Amino acid sequence: MVVVVGGILIRFLDHEEYSNIWVGMWWALQTVTTVGYGDVTPKHASGRIVAAFVMLEGIAFLTIIIAAITSTFVERAAEEREAEEEAQGETAEQRIESQLQDLALRMAHVEAMLSSQSNRKHPRPRWLWSVPRPTREEATQGPHPLDTKTQSDTSGRQRGHRRSG
Repeated sequence: MVVVVGGILIRFLDHEEYSNIWVGMWWALQTVTTVGYGDVTPKHASGRIVAAFVMLEGIAFLTIIIAAITSTFVERAAEEREAEEEAQGETAEQRIESQLQDLALRMAHVEAMLSSQSNRKHPRPRWLWSVPRPTREEATQGPHPLDTKTQSDTSGRQRGHRRSG
């Protein structure tokens, strides 16, 4: 329908470029299917307006077809899932309840980990255990402890192993 109407409109609105209705319908077919060979193109503003309409109709048509196919797949998947749940005897409420129980167990595990972290002797993260803490004097005076230059603290250990890039 769009091809026929577009072919007729383009023939009458841009008749210099489109010698007959069949050429207009050929152009409309190319445009609505988003192929667009480019052998004929509208020259006048009225023809370009028809072209925009035909292009939008083509995109809308493809969108509707894709949506119909997708909804068919979604419906089939939902039916298969319902059949599987019925075969297992599990309802949606039971499935949600089991997921909530699993979530509660995970939260209890996280809480236990956090409480054991707060009771540790070393309040710093493990990856910082090997880095010596600066003294108050070092923290308030002198260069930053992770400066690119190597420094020695009072115990003779090397500090500031960061490389400059």
